[in-house]
Amino acid sequence: MSTIAFAFSPAYLVLGVSTGLIYGLLAVGLILVYRSSRFLNFAHGEIGAFGAVVLSSLVRRAGVPYLVAVPVAIALSAGLGALSEALIVRRLRNAPRLMGMVATLGYAQFLVIFSVVISVDTLTGARFPEPPGFPSFTIDNLPFGPAHSATLLLTPLVLIGLNAFLRRTRFGLALQASAANPDAALMAGLSPTRMATLAWALAGAMSALTAILFFPTRGLTIGESLGPYLLLRALACASLARMNDMPRALLAGVAIGVVEQLVLANVSEQSFADVLLFAVILVALLAMKGTSGREREPGSWVALQPWPAIPEHLRKVAGIRNLGWVTAGVALAVGALAPAFLSFSATDTMTRVLALAMVGLSLTIVTGNGGQLSLGQFAVAATGAVVSVHVASATGNFFAAFVLAGLTSAAFALLVGLPALRLRGMLLAVSTLAFAATMAWSLQQPWAFGAGNRPGRPVLGPISCEETKPFYYFVLVVFV
Repeated sequence: MSTIAFAFSPAYLVLGVSTGLIYGLLAVGLILVYRSSRFLNFAHGEIGAFGAVVLSSLVRRAGVPYLVAVPVAIALSAGLGALSEALIVRRLRNAPRLMGMVATLGYAQFLVIFSVVISVDTLTGARFPEPPGFPSFTIDNLPFGPAHSATLLLTPLVLIGLNAFLRRTRFGLALQASAANPDAALMAGLSPTRMATLAWALAGAMSALTAILFFPTRGLTIGESLGPYLLLRALACASLARMNDMPRALLAGVAIGVVEQLVLANVSEQSFADVLLFAVILVALLAMKGTSGREREPGSWVALQPWPAIPEHLRKVAGIRNLGWVTAGVALAVGALAPAFLSFSATDTMTRVLALAMVGLSLTIVTGNGGQLSLGQFAVAATGAVVSVHVASATGNFFAAFVLAGLTSAAFALLVGLPALRLRGMLLAVSTLAFAATMAWSLQQPWAFGAGNRPGRPVLGPISCEETKPFYYFVLVVFV
């Protein structure tokens, strides 16, 4: 009974509402970008985080007043949002949208690294400046700082202001018109490109506000805070809102925040909440009414020709005609002879490279041939790894474990890929990202690998792969 009382404590309800408003506000920015460009921006959180880093540096290092640094940080993130639209979305307009989404993943990593370089000593919540003028309070011995108060008060006001901007101002109406029908908007004298840039700038500003309010409440680094952790929750809110309804996204954020806090009050593992979010996202996507996955999105990846076709007269040259086989043979010879010249550490690194290459091959099938973006290929591989270890340990038959691992991974990939049968491939990335996050919890459980356990390497009859170089050759054979 004491556990239930603790779980439903008013303090955790307030904390859940405060955290959920952060999730919802970040989701509103995602929806704003999606409605204007039909595009999921995976750098959305990092754009705001970069502005928050600048704010922290200005306040902590340069002594700039907080209220002066906030507009600078928000304007900077708004500029980064507009810049990402100009450099990524606009330049890849005629390419599949999936390519642009992959580009935002790289953009996000660049911002994370650059943020650490700029301000490595101000990333933790304990050192991050809190908004002045907002009260602190305590509920059931749980302290709430000014950042919590600011979140509870400012987030609804921001959404009301954004709604008024979209419905009452000339730019807001133009933005909505361009998102609804770009061709008609262009005939009416509007510029859909400029309106899309405005939407990305607004989303960047909202992301900055999210980061500024979120960091003082967490002791996490930039990459951990606004990477998959917050993005997953924002995507869950946006999915529940059908990628369209901003007030519903905010309410979904509050609901997710409260449920998450109640779960954490009973289960101490943060990653367990990711499992619930994966279920929420999967159900929400399957319930959405959209274009069937059987209808190919214009400009699919399978239509791309990254290299021009070889002219007919060059195809008759034996060296060119057999170049692929010659290259493969040379690569195989180098791979076979490499351990003789490499240290054990370098050989172990090469083994990992081959493993990564196999996951890359699977991604090539899904993305290059299927035209779908999967962000959960390593999670799919992990499910097979768990099955192979348990089957091999129980039966001693590694080959049976190998086959069952592949079948299990195929089944999980089918489950995660179900939204692809109902929706365009862009939203499939949402479910695969959520699935990947659940594996962080699953792999730590006793029925999987358990915390800190080494699963071991295969034994093939009289041959043991416990040594580095025999294991390398085993992986090389599997890869080939």
